[in-house]
Amino acid sequence: MSDERGPEETGSDLWRPEDPVDVPVAGPASPGPRPRSRIVALTGALAVLTAAGGFLVGRSTAPDGPRVASAPASTTPAVAVPETTAAAGGADEAATAVTEAPASYDEETMAGDASSGMSSPGGGMGSWIPNAYPEPAQPLVLERSLSDGGLIRVHGQWYEGDMYGVWPGFGDWKPAAWCQPTGSLRVSIVTADSVNVTWAPWFREAKDGLAVSTFATGYVEDSPRFGVVAQVPADVTSVTLTTPTGSDTATPVVTEAGSMVVLLVPGPIVDDPQLDLERPAGASSVTPADLVETWNSAEYRDACEPPPPALPEPGEQPADPAAAEAAVQAALATTWGDDVAARLASVDDGTGLEAAWDAIGEGPYAEAASGATFTIRELVFTSPGEAWFRYDIESSAADFGNRYGRAVLGDDGVWRVTRDTLCQDLSLAGGNCEPGWSPVLPPSAASDPRYGGMPMEGDMPVMTTMVETTTPSG
Repeated sequence: MSDERGPEETGSDLWRPEDPVDVPVAGPASPGPRPRSRIVALTGALAVLTAAGGFLVGRSTAPDGPRVASAPASTTPAVAVPETTAAAGGADEAATAVTEAPASYDEETMAGDASSGMSSPGGGMGSWIPNAYPEPAQPLVLERSLSDGGLIRVHGQWYEGDMYGVWPGFGDWKPAAWCQPTGSLRVSIVTADSVNVTWAPWFREAKDGLAVSTFATGYVEDSPRFGVVAQVPADVTSVTLTTPTGSDTATPVVTEAGSMVVLLVPGPIVDDPQLDLERPAGASSVTPADLVETWNSAEYRDACEPPPPALPEPGEQPADPAAAEAAVQAALATTWGDDVAARLASVDDGTGLEAAWDAIGEGPYAEAASGATFTIRELVFTSPGEAWFRYDIESSAADFGNRYGRAVLGDDGVWRVTRDTLCQDLSLAGGNCEPGWSPVLPPSAASDPRYGGMPMEGDMPVMTTMVETTTPSG
């Protein structure tokens, strides 16, 4: 349950106070875990948009794609930012230093092929790389002048539908509006000593009205600045970004699509920024911890993924359904307890389980497995002696949602989890049951494309006209 993710290369990112982790996945027993990646405003798997959303759609519509009409520029009141000093001359001089080439090359082996677009280290005919393309026109939706002479400009493009297509096989089901971006903002930041262009996603509706993307500029010029692009509720009149290196305040620009603000402070990227939102009804403060959520959280899955396969229909019920359900829950929890004898007693067949538990205890996921919690979200009795349930696993390494399990009532009147249910969970942490086991899935999963290996499909969204902007009074 480890992670080796490299940094984003675009200078723009969503607030991510925790890094994701890679976790072993149990075969077809579930659609598979997602990394415990935390994202702003519960956006789902959308960080890539900040890096590539505008570029990819721009290419898909050029040169014959629809044009977007320009909107009038609007300027918010200039807001002072803390003074910054220009980069030391030494850094720029080092950046322009020339490295002397080797004395000679083997021209026959080192010559490049111009027709293939590969460069030639030894000079010669050079190369031609035909990768230029015209970006579609985008209207200016925000322009902000800074007191130190800097200028921030935001252009936007909106899309028809959601960025990542549809879920095939789920009829008219649609995710909540905050799950996927429906637009892309191109943000240019020009100051006396630095220039940068970055992107941020735009949502038809932000989760709880607020979505925040961060960016950095000035690193190349050795004059770093840190900023945010925030999509804010309509009643917000002022937003302040505060970090250990400074603060910045601005009035949101109001558009028909929503209100936005761009803030910039001197200094490097920080982990603990704070946003203060002023409203007529009062002020409120938010931090990254207030805006994050795991992709596999119950709230995210319920809003952003199609409903899970249904459990089997209920049948004849036990004499005391409440007591039977409590016994099933206790059996599931006991299977991961400390007492090996109790574990075995809570499973209908203990064949190969001790070896699987030993493998987990000696492996890299021992701590995560021992601290895992199991939550049954739905349970039905298909007969007085059989229960089906849907449950989630949470651990320090990853969350696994919408798992399915069975429990049976023994001749001795004790409810026990089935061996297949336990083995599919042990496999997540490297514990393989021998002999093998079968995934536990309800019959309804047979028609669910997520359990049949069917990929998501959908056409690239089409760019549409950007809304006009208005400048807030005052």
